[in-house]
Amino acid sequence: MKLLFLLFGLFTTSLTFAQVHWQKPQYDEIKKVIAAENSENNYNKLLKRFNDLDTTLSDEHYFVLYYGQYFQDNYSPAGRGNNLISKMARSVNDKTYQIFKDSLFAIKHLYPFDLRALSAGSALAHKFADNEFAAKLDKQFIGILKAIFSTGDGKSLETALHILNVSDEYVICDVLNVSVTGQRTVKNCDLLTTENNTVFDKGIYFNIEKIFEGYAKIFGTKSNP
Repeated sequence: MKLLFLLFGLFTTSLTFAQVHWQKPQYDEIKKVIAAENSENNYNKLLKRFNDLDTTLSDEHYFVLYYGQYFQDNYSPAGRGNNLISKMARSVNDKTYQIFKDSLFAIKHLYPFDLRALSAGSALAHKFADNEFAAKLDKQFIGILKAIFSTGDGKSLETALHILNVSDEYVICDVLNVSVTGQRTVKNCDLLTTENNTVFDKGIYFNIEKIFEGYAKIFGTKSNP
């Protein structure tokens, strides 16, 4: 809970002020750097460090990791994340926390960027005073969110937040403490309408171009324009 309040303050403050240059994903460049064996952004090497909970990963590493997942064979635009962990998290107590932690770590590599699982794991680690593990999960949760929030402010089609999984939209709304009242597709974006919010006027825009392309690959159809 404290983490969510911290993130809410961090991101709403940054979104209040105009940013001249957003770091929108340049997928052609990302594809090159993650494939180079001698690159510090080589995807396999970075992903191993991420799955090992390496706390020395930089903001650039998180950016490359999150958006580089698009080029991985196991990328799924329809992925709903780690449902087992989400289910376990609802009933964890002091006797079962270690089982939950072991399970999260054992299968985390299958859903490395599942924000809901990271958030649930962090909250429980804080609750049971597992401070070192909590700090590592917080680092990953914040690192991924910072990567997403570096791509725009979510206030328009032009400055939409770039995401690779629809479930990330709702985690971001939770972090920003906004109530979602509706959802519709506007060109290449999802627009989640909100209520009683002073930061977002019409709602929050999420660029989902790569999600469209991901579905097109699966079904062999033309992606949405």
